[in-house]
Amino acid sequence: DSKSTFLTVKNNPPEIHSYEINGLSMTQGISIFYGRNLVFSFNVSDTEGVSYVKIALLNENNEWFNITRDYKGTNTEITIRTVDLTGGIWYVYVYVIDTDGTVTSLIDDYDMAPQGIRIIPDVLSSYLPWIVFFVGLIIGVLAGIGVIYKYFKSKFGESQAVSPKKRETTSKKQMPKKKVKPKIVEEDFKEKDSKESIPEKEELKEGVPKRKIKRKL
Repeated sequence: DSKSTFLTVKNNPPEIHSYEINGLSMTQGISIFYGRNLVFSFNVSDTEGVSYVKIALLNENNEWFNITRDYKGTNTEITIRTVDLTGGIWYVYVYVIDTDGTVTSLIDDYDMAPQGIRIIPDVLSSYLPWIVFFVGLIIGVLAGIGVIYKYFKSKFGESQAVSPKKRETTSKKQMPKKKVKPKIVEEDFKEKDSKESIPEKEELKEGVPKRKIKRKL
C-alpha cells in the first residue's frame, strides 16, 4: 500500500529591523518646518527577498498619504515633500512586501504605535502678499521722494547760478563814473594857451622892423 504525504512550506515574512527619518531613529519625535522634505531610509530583510517598501501617513483629519517604492537594498530611500501635506501631526505606517506578496507592518506585526511627525505650518506664507505689498509701497515712496529731491535740487542750483550774474550786472550799472573837475581842465587849457601865445609874440617881435629915431641936434 502506498501512502501520500503533504508538506506545506510556509513563506517567511519580511522583517523590519528599523527605519530612519532625516537621519533620526523611529523612536524619536520629529518636528519639521513646512517646505522641507521627509527622507525615509530602511533596514529590512527577507529570506526570499524584499520587493517593495511602503509608507502611509495619516493625519488628524483621517486623510491618508501613501507612497510605494521598489526595494533596492539598504540605499533605498523614499522622499516625501511636506508641501504635498498639510500642517499638523502625521502618523507613520511602514510596510514591507516580499517577492511572494507577504506584507509585514510595524503596527500589525510588531505591535508598535505609529510614530508621529509634526509639520510646523508656514505662517509667513499667508502674510507674504501683504509684506510684498508694503515693501513695494515703501520703495515707491522713497523713489518718489528721490525724484522730487533731484528736481528741486536742480532748480535751486540753476537759480544760484543765475543770481550772481544778475548781481554783477546790477553792480556794474550802479558804479558811479568819475567826474572830471572842470577847474583843473580850464587851468590846463589856460596853461596851454599861455604857452602857445608866448612864441607867437616872440615871432611878431622878430618880424616887426626896428624904427630909427632921429634926434635933433
